[in-house]
Amino acid sequence: MQEEAHGARPSTPPQVSVVIASASGCAYLAACLAALHRQTGDVCAEIIVAGCAGAAVTAFVRQHYPSVRVIEFAQRASIGELRRAAILAARGDLVLITEDHCIPAQDWLAAHLRAHRAHPRAVIGGAVENGATQRRVDRAVYLCEYSAFAAPGATAQRMRGQDGAAPARGLAASNISYRRSDLLAARAALAHGYWETFLHPQLEAQGLRLVFDPGLVVQHKKHYTPGGFWHERYHYARWYAGTRRAQMTPVRRLVYLLLSPLLPPLILARLARHLFRIRRHRRDFVRSFPYLLWFTLAWALGECAGYAAGAGDSKLHFS
Repeated sequence: MQEEAHGARPSTPPQVSVVIASASGCAYLAACLAALHRQTGDVCAEIIVAGCAGAAVTAFVRQHYPSVRVIEFAQRASIGELRRAAILAARGDLVLITEDHCIPAQDWLAAHLRAHRAHPRAVIGGAVENGATQRRVDRAVYLCEYSAFAAPGATAQRMRGQDGAAPARGLAASNISYRRSDLLAARAALAHGYWETFLHPQLEAQGLRLVFDPGLVVQHKKHYTPGGFWHERYHYARWYAGTRRAQMTPVRRLVYLLLSPLLPPLILARLARHLFRIRRHRRDFVRSFPYLLWFTLAWALGECAGYAAGAGDSKLHFS
């Protein structure tokens, strides 16, 4: 990877801007940045870290990775607000977004560039693989959060196009890329932060497709406690439901509120169907089922609270 000098503003912008929201501390961010600095493919890239994890993280980045641009928030901010700040500061033609606890494959930058050449009018997302496999709770978290974006098994892969890419209904914000011009055209959707759930419908309305390419890989590697992830899951669900609530009629809110208790079996059934279809992680699903049930209950309670009382400050409680 070609890097720009710290603080430099050359007339020719970089090919790629990598956006990282930092909320997990130095250890996770260090592994992510190390992987980005080992990239192959001779891609001219800038890396932008937007964080509210404290001065220690900023000092670490400036000491060990002086070419990385840092946007430091003095007060606590949501992940969406951190990403928005970095996106608006980006200068590359392509904007790649990942998370500080994700480790990109060595060809990640070059592979995203190739994917956009093949699909010029698309938002392109890649696979998220599990790098935290030693503990059942971490495997359960991966299944809850990212298994929808696992690379498919060999049987499912043969059903895809020649380059492996396929249309998608959703993409992971930890491994996704956009043309910067497309993001700026949908700038209104970023007014309250980068939230792919609300941004992507706007981009699709502008004629873009969502494309999943399993050849673009990052590893999710973060360790959790059962209570810690339950807390995050609850607040993410409350934020999601509370944000939708603001756009609903009172009758529709009531219907969704009353249906919230049905979510755990529905979520678990969908998860099982997906994992057995792609022929991966089936053993993890069985072994971590008690955690999965616990986490889906958190989601149901969060949605119930969101439809009943709104999002509150939940966006500040998950990463």
